[in-house]
Amino acid sequence: MPAHTVRPDIPVLILSWNTQAFTLRCIDSIADGLDDDTRVQEVVVENGSREALGYSAAVNQAYRRATGELVLLLNIDIVFGGVLGVEPAAAPVEAREIPGAAR
Repeated sequence: MPAHTVRPDIPVLILSWNTQAFTLRCIDSIADGLDDDTRVQEVVVENGSREALGYSAAVNQAYRRATGELVLLLNIDIVFGGVLGVEPAAAPVEAREIPGAAR
């Protein structure tokens, strides 16, 4: 990684399957729930295309693009409440399922 690149605190891997509205809602909830000092890298893999190789392959594809030491893997039916951060005081993070999300 180049010296000028700032490594994210939390790479967030999001897998989507032809569910743009749910994916955007999940991403928005992450942005709204960040503490001021936490840097995230959002890696979204659209797994609903003809080239989709399945859930595991999509996770691996997203993971290869993540640049942080640890990652947070989310499905698109998660909405964050609370604060997402790297400091213990930032916890707890509450995640809940979006009603009506595709399975």
